Amino acid sequence: FALTLLVVLAAVNARITDFSHANYIPVLDGEVLAFDQRSYLRHSSNISEFISMIDETEKLSDSFPQSHMRKLLDVDTDHLRTLLSVLQVHRRFARSLDFLGTALKVVAGTPDASDFLKVRVTEAQLVESNSKQIIINSETQKQINRLTDTINKIISSRKGDLVDTPHLFETLLARNRILNTEIQNLILTITLAKANIVNPTILDHADLKSLIEQDTPIVSLLEASKIKVLQSENIIHILIAYPKVEFKCQKVSVYPVSHQQTILRLDEDTLAECERDTFAVTGCTVTTHNTFCERARRETCASSLHAGNTANCHTQPSHLNAIMPIDDGVVVINEATARVRTDGGAEVTVSGTFLITFERSAAINGTEFINLRKAPSKQPGTVRSPLLNIIGHDPALSIPLLHRMNINNLQSMLDFKEEVIAAGSPKFWFAVGAVLNVGLICSFILFMALRRKRASLKMQKALDNFNMTEDGHHSEGGVVKN
Repeated sequence: FALTLLVVLAAVNARITDFSHANYIPVLDGEVLAFDQRSYLRHSSNISEFISMIDETEKLSDSFPQSHMRKLLDVDTDHLRTLLSVLQVHRRFARSLDFLGTALKVVAGTPDASDFLKVRVTEAQLVESNSKQIIINSETQKQINRLTDTINKIISSRKGDLVDTPHLFETLLARNRILNTEIQNLILTITLAKANIVNPTILDHADLKSLIEQDTPIVSLLEASKIKVLQSENIIHILIAYPKVEFKCQKVSVYPVSHQQTILRLDEDTLAECERDTFAVTGCTVTTHNTFCERARRETCASSLHAGNTANCHTQPSHLNAIMPIDDGVVVINEATARVRTDGGAEVTVSGTFLITFERSAAINGTEFINLRKAPSKQPGTVRSPLLNIIGHDPALSIPLLHRMNINNLQSMLDFKEEVIAAGSPKFWFAVGAVLNVGLICSFILFMALRRKRASLKMQKALDNFNMTEDGHHSEGGVVKN
């Protein structure tokens, strides 16, 4: 059941879609690769093996005379030790939440308890009880091991103090070059991991086997991956969590529709519309070729609305602006009246909530919006008609809401001013008020003066009565003569 009314303009890719009677606005936004969980790639390197090889090279350099061979080997060993000192990182200690207790040094990323468990299992596989050579499953390490075997054969086949010096020098030099490349690669991997960027050169074919089985470009999978680097003693663990894609669906962005300044509260507003199901997705990552999103663990208001099911939603005060651009070539008019002209077409006047999509440009109420992509990136979707249950109202404040309240207050003040002006000149009423105030003050002063005079007369009369004799005459002072 579609609630949308499409008004197709002259341009083919420009349209004005009416959503005034809908509860939400669905916008189609390309494809999305959805996954329920991530899988792990694990790469571990033992620095102590590098140190032992450098020590061995330094010891074997004594077999060479004081020549350019020894000098070159000494320069190589010094350079390798400098690089290894960079890998001896000192970072914060992390403590796991389970039985593992004090855990590893966190070099990059934020691991959880399951990551620590994977690392411990790896260490158990790498480190043997008798401290024998650790075999790391990588092509680079295999080359290093082959060169080490060659060096051991040359040394074991020497006769007395005589050694095949040229052959030994070339082999040591080749191993130093590979060690230098491997250590620099580890340093680069750790540096990029701090920005959550996966260095693809750290992985070999065995590591990428699980990725190749997916019908998704490896570059995109690595872009959407999360990398964590941990260090335990001299072992560096690199954990790469990549999305295990299970669904390829249509991505739908959901926007609220304002009705009398009230909207539905849509916390998770990105959906995956698949062939048989519609569900909410979170944590979307846009890569060079694809968009990866993780499936939400719960059903949301937006997913129930677009799936056509019974939707239990909260409402809140509208925080939407009247004219709201949401992407290149996409503008939403929220519960307002606007003059719209898209891609140089005829101007139309709309009133309500509308989704405007255009290819080149759009003029709305005199403001021009430019589509920098020069092509429509999003299209309006079809609105479903689910059973909507409003289960609560959240009085959420927002900057647009406060701005709208401020505008309403200013309008009320202007209306009051107009009423005062309509009743007469403010100066005239001010003069009348001033005259009345002066009259009241003068009347009060006169009243107080008369009251004081009246009280004085009463007092004088009382004194006169007090001085009179019994025969009604005033008594006079003097000597009485007989």
